[in-house]
Amino acid sequence: MGQPDATANPARPRTPRSGPAPRAPRWTWTPSGRTGSRFATNAHVRLAAPRGNAGATLLRRGWSYGDGLRPGGTPDAGLLLVAWQADPRTGFAPVQQRLARGDALARYTGHEASALFAVARPAVPGEYVGQGLLEGRAAPGPVVSGGCEAGPMDDRMLRRRVYGADHDDPDPGPRPGRLYGELVGGPLDGLLLDITGWSPRQLAEEARLPTEIGRYGAGGRAHYRRRAADPGHWDWSGDSP
Repeated sequence: MGQPDATANPARPRTPRSGPAPRAPRWTWTPSGRTGSRFATNAHVRLAAPRGNAGATLLRRGWSYGDGLRPGGTPDAGLLLVAWQADPRTGFAPVQQRLARGDALARYTGHEASALFAVARPAVPGEYVGQGLLEGRAAPGPVVSGGCEAGPMDDRMLRRRVYGADHDDPDPGPRPGRLYGELVGGPLDGLLLDITGWSPRQLAEEARLPTEIGRYGAGGRAHYRRRAADPGHWDWSGDSP
């Protein structure tokens, strides 16, 4: 899995042990932290890392289990993995495809089963769970409140938070007379981007939005690009420092 040998960290000294010499450390240590990573190119942790998967990140949780022995005498044990994804096609699927092409961990594991579930967002006052999905109320495209050529905002749009709104703002939703696009995927998933007054060139370019909750933390940016076939949505394409 690419975990470091405990002897590689001078801050955690270890009592000398008998037997074979300890393994060479996976990395070297300096006063400012570890450097010189030497993970194998087919190490699971390296293949699954966002850096090698166009920024794809899995919000995941694993549960180990052990239930005795199977009839053939092999352990009935394994790992249950749950990954939350706004769009599996841009996260879970490409990461798994990369692992399938040469993950060193695969020789020790075996896939049993998998499934994909659609999980509705939490209900808000005045609606039931999954109402928008079950009643076919899709998210609207760019709209201007007050009723213009794109039509007025529905209740779902009005409850959304606008990117850049102050966290203490009692009314962080869209404003009358403004034009918005919905951000899809990545750290800003579900927020509204105010594109009022943007030129055709700005709309065609990738929007690089500062955020502290992306891959690079404070100072990082999340990249979004407008869908050609559905200009009301802006898809996440990765993060940058």
